Amino acid sequence: MAWQEGVVRVRIRRFAGCGRCQLRHGCGAGILERALPGRSLELTLPAELPLHPGKQVTIGLREPSMLSAAALVYLVPMLILMIGALALAPFGEAASIAGGVLGLAGGVLAVRAWVRRTGRGIDCEPVLLNNNGNADGQ
Repeated sequence: MAWQEGVVRVRIRRFAGCGRCQLRHGCGAGILERALPGRSLELTLPAELPLHPGKQVTIGLREPSMLSAAALVYLVPMLILMIGALALAPFGEAASIAGGVLGLAGGVLAVRAWVRRTGRGIDCEPVLLNNNGNADGQ
């Protein structure tokens, strides 16, 4: 970890699976951890307070970003899938299934087009969290 002028560079050691895997017991993910040791990820995040090397920090995503991302990516296509299936339901089961599939594809394409056209992506940037779980600066 290194902090300089409001920015912190953090190195994260990635673990595969649950706590048992980290102990290299249980399922096969522990075997992968032994085969690929030392995998890490480096992030650069804004941080108001100076941090020192060796200090453990909590990194997460802001809750509103997660909720809006989930709504956009899951609910919109699912809603259009249901509309497509219901619209073609009077024409039989096969037509209803086809309407659902077309609706799902249309929903995914609609979300993709909206993100590209508006230039507003889903804000899922990691942030440095303090001990009480709130993002720094809030």
